[in-house]
Amino acid sequence: VCSGLKVTVPSHTVHGIRGQALYLPVHYGFHTPASGIQIIWLFERSHTMPKYLLGSVNESVVPDLEYQHKFTMMPPNASLLINPLQFTDEGNYIVKVNIQGNGTLSSSQKIQVTVD
Repeated sequence: VCSGLKVTVPSHTVHGIRGQALYLPVHYGFHTPASGIQIIWLFERSHTMPKYLLGSVNESVVPDLEYQHKFTMMPPNASLLINPLQFTDEGNYIVKVNIQGNGTLSSSQKIQVTVD
């Protein structure tokens, strides 16, 4: 918890099945008036730079065009849908939430995804 913004994930490790959809549920809450809510998803594999997957400011989603048909988010919900899941999707998914109001609050969580 950092100054009123809390981002939670039900599990830090999620197992998915190749060829099926995988849902990564994320919840966040805050106690300040917000003029803007930004959600960013990154993907990171060992020894590589994190890749931007998609993000949103308020309700408008900006996908990385390379991955726009694979990852889905429906803001203000911060959860991520990966469809279809492939072995190359194994790694860490980082969700970052920024709340703009009286200053900016920021919090992030990491979810490790394994594919069977």
